[in-house]
Amino acid sequence: MNKGKKLYEGKAKILYETKNKDLVIQHFKDDATAFNNLKKASVEGKGVLNNRISEYILTNLSQCGIRTHFIKRLNMREQLIKKAEIFPIEFIVRNIATGSLTKRLGIPEGTVLEQPLLEYCYKKDELNDPLISKEHIFSFGWATLSDLKIIDKMTLRINDLLLGMFRGIGIKLVDFKVEYGKSWNKDTEEREIVLADEISPDTCRLWDSKTEKKLDKDRFRKDLGNIIQGYQEVGRRLGIMPEETNISEVNFGKTIPIKFKKKNKLKFSVTVTLKKNILDPQGKVVENTLFNMGMNSIKSIRQGKYFLIEVDENDQTIAEKKVDEICKKLLVNLIIEDYKINKF
Repeated sequence: MNKGKKLYEGKAKILYETKNKDLVIQHFKDDATAFNNLKKASVEGKGVLNNRISEYILTNLSQCGIRTHFIKRLNMREQLIKKAEIFPIEFIVRNIATGSLTKRLGIPEGTVLEQPLLEYCYKKDELNDPLISKEHIFSFGWATLSDLKIIDKMTLRINDLLLGMFRGIGIKLVDFKVEYGKSWNKDTEEREIVLADEISPDTCRLWDSKTEKKLDKDRFRKDLGNIIQGYQEVGRRLGIMPEETNISEVNFGKTIPIKFKKKNKLKFSVTVTLKKNILDPQGKVVENTLFNMGMNSIKSIRQGKYFLIEVDENDQTIAEKKVDEICKKLLVNLIIEDYKINKF
């Protein structure tokens, strides 16, 4: 598809028009910026990596029912996306305290939050994207109440999906920011709210689950070096880099046998469920379906995950500690899930 004139150039991307008025081409730049453009550099290959990683994540989100602007990747640096009228708001979800949150509230770095924290910022570089409330949004007409309800729900759903995706490859999703817009749906002939942003190491804070090594743009912000290597590691673990990976596909919701090399095999089962105060939409769907089938005695269904784990270990106490460590570091999102370990 041929590019038309440049429509917009931001800190990390350029938008070009196409012959279709409802579609644009998004070009990923190698520019790296921080602190609202006060710190700048060019990092060769960053745009290529962000293009591939974002394509993979947005495709998976779409398959889970999240409406996005993404249509397809055109080449190493460009995507075809829906043209959208962007809300002047950044939506930030925090799972672990770091960055500006720790500075504002004096919270220790790395504190795991009791529940995901959703924050709003007004998109205005010259004002350093100030933190705002819902009242600001409504008072200045930046979004309606119904718009915000849809976006808030979508954002927290994205957080749930990303937590699972990254947890399965040994990465902690610390926080992320996204933007939304309204685009034309030719099927319904109406404008609809879509996720209109990339999701990549540029827009997420990603820490290795075991070492807490930073694999995101903080490597640039904090002069940690090896920026590209961090981004490549994320791509490798997601399975979209050509290098071999030792992290196999994780099918959540199914039984996953996990084996360790040792002596005698001790077997454990792990049941993971959402905390009681966390909405379980999948469980609710099953519950409603059973009700419609006439099974009125079913009062509640909560969906969970079940893991069978074999540990080559003679000492049951040591084996159980290892299983507990696996749960905390990989299998369970402690923010929204509970778990129970049973020995066979």
